[in-house]
Amino acid sequence: MTKPIDRKDAEDIQRKIKRAFPEAIFSGPITSVDGLPNQELDEQQALFSALRGRKWSEVPGSIIEGNPNGLVLLTDDAFQAFLPAWLIGALAQEEVLEMMLYLFSPESHTSLAMMNRRMQRLNSRQKEAIRALLLYCAEAESSTFVKKQARKAIDYVETFTTLDR
Repeated sequence: MTKPIDRKDAEDIQRKIKRAFPEAIFSGPITSVDGLPNQELDEQQALFSALRGRKWSEVPGSIIEGNPNGLVLLTDDAFQAFLPAWLIGALAQEEVLEMMLYLFSPESHTSLAMMNRRMQRLNSRQKEAIRALLLYCAEAESSTFVKKQARKAIDYVETFTTLDR
């Protein structure tokens, strides 16, 4: 379990995220199955309905909390557009924070190529905002396992930050 997040640290990280990611209404494809009527696609349909025509800053916290792993279901463009909503949600919800650790840890997902592609599309300010959140988690976490996962996530993000230089 993480220690309670320090309000000042959370505000600093949130400001960094807000400065790094533009607020623009997203009108592109959200998931690979947008609009398809199929009960097996409920999670994707819920994300499509919740995110369509919104800015990342307009996504309700309940959507993030209800879909902590929702980012993996998004198209590359939607991932980039809505990532800051999940990053900020991670400051409020431990389960979302843990999902961010796993998302940015290469060994935790089956599509490393997809995540690499998504990371390459982010600019250096965006990567630094992600890194700031992960660093906070590594420092605030009391679990050795989660600290180790956070360190792996930081190392992964830093490989892309180094490529920017």
